[in-house]
Amino acid sequence: MRKITLIACLIFLFVSITNAQQGWWTWMHGDATPNSLGHFGAKGVSSPNNVPPDIFYPSANWTDSKGNFWTFGGGNTISNALWKYEIISNTWTWMHGDTTLNQGGVWGTKGVPSPNNKPSARGFGIVSWVDAQDNLWMFGGFGKDITNSSTIPYKGSLSDLWKYDPVTNMWTWVNGPNTYNAVGNYGVKGFAAVLNQPPGRSQTNASWVDSTGNFWMFGGHSNSNLGELNDLWKYEPITNMWTWMKGANTYGNIGNYGIKGVEASTNEPSARWVYAKWTDNAGKFWIFGGTHSSNTKSMNDLWRFDPVTNNWTWMSGANSFDNLPAFPNSCVASNSVYPQARFRNPTTWKDKCGNLWMFSGIWTGTGNNKNDIWCYKVQTNEWVFADGNRSKSYGTKGVANASNFPPPTQAGAAFQYNNEFWMFGGRDTTSGGNDLNTLWKYIPDSTCVQSFCNSLPTSILSKNSIHLKIYPNPNNGYFIIEGLNNGMQIKIYDILGREIYIAVASSKILQINLSEKKSGIYFYKIENENKQFSFGKIIIE
Repeated sequence: MRKITLIACLIFLFVSITNAQQGWWTWMHGDATPNSLGHFGAKGVSSPNNVPPDIFYPSANWTDSKGNFWTFGGGNTISNALWKYEIISNTWTWMHGDTTLNQGGVWGTKGVPSPNNKPSARGFGIVSWVDAQDNLWMFGGFGKDITNSSTIPYKGSLSDLWKYDPVTNMWTWVNGPNTYNAVGNYGVKGFAAVLNQPPGRSQTNASWVDSTGNFWMFGGHSNSNLGELNDLWKYEPITNMWTWMKGANTYGNIGNYGIKGVEASTNEPSARWVYAKWTDNAGKFWIFGGTHSSNTKSMNDLWRFDPVTNNWTWMSGANSFDNLPAFPNSCVASNSVYPQARFRNPTTWKDKCGNLWMFSGIWTGTGNNKNDIWCYKVQTNEWVFADGNRSKSYGTKGVANASNFPPPTQAGAAFQYNNEFWMFGGRDTTSGGNDLNTLWKYIPDSTCVQSFCNSLPTSILSKNSIHLKIYPNPNNGYFIIEGLNNGMQIKIYDILGREIYIAVASSKILQINLSEKKSGIYFYKIENENKQFSFGKIIIE
């Protein structure tokens, strides 16, 4: 029997609790000293003593619908270990793979899951997605192919597609070759085909999932030293076919910026190793920055892609390399001041208002990287320098403090739970390039990044005006809202902030069916015509 619990939240109470820690960092797990060997513990068994080792580029990372964080691979000496982090228990679990580095893989039979299957060790940017069933998917990376045993160090760009099922704890080799540096097959632009195959690539995490469950990826560095890409691909899990959607099928393409803010079918970002990426509340894809020409040139251009129209728009930033504007005053929005050009900056999040956030990275040509955190306001096309450019301070583990701040970090993994931003690992650029296994939590400061979403209504719906009932079996999976007025809007979101249900009340009583939803945490919001609202949490067990 499934159980649904609803927890109502009054807005003023929620704000009074969280405001005290807005804009603060908390060191949650891991070691303050770099280059730790970690502690694997027993495979599949969580423990407060478990912690992944310090590995550069924790490359593939996911957040599932229950709010668990997952990370795979990474490092200069590459890994194939899969880890899971659970927020509630603050514990890591080694789920799959090897404790030793630089291991070969077991591909098995394409399309057939097996407990013996395991991806080869790989790192340096792996494309990753989560599907609606919480399966974890990843493509490529720089690693070992089927010809490389654990004693052979050679690595190349991979183009194999893998799926991991958390329920069975098994990997499946789904698509692509199991050899490195495959040249791929572009086929005809815009047409899916069985023979279509992206070339091998690494140095990118630019991946998105569209509203119909298709996977998208952009650019990266292909086939060892052949160069950068600006190709955009779509993969349909139902048909197991790739489609070349946009961009060139050659290396080093300079792209076409067009007119800033104007969408056009001819617009295309230049080829790059791209790291910052987001999906906004409207389902559009975004990228920022990256590097071109083998780390010698960085960018600070911001692009938006609409999967419905299949068009790019250059939204913000410069169309030149190594742009280094001065730091503006903190918490001042501007459409003429942008973050410095950078790459290896995959640590990105989206707040509850749909604003896009980014932390740190590498600036080429300066040797003076900063631990800066920026926010881009989608609705107003403005950047805000929120905080940073100050000394690192870990503080006390588990205790938020205004003086806590991570070091300048390149290639850290980003996770999100509710409106909390989490960052794991990466490389501390202030300590001679030492690698980290620290896990940080950050709560965005709504007093710094103002938007309509952060403004409290003058009054709120009384808690007693909405009466929730939960019905046991045989009505299990349903709940009823009573006391509604005509025109009230009801929305339900999953743990990643994706809208999964919307309705407009036409009577005082509304029945909502969540019986087919997976176990996990969801959120509801009820709003009247005056934009007054009430919200709460739904827990399905």
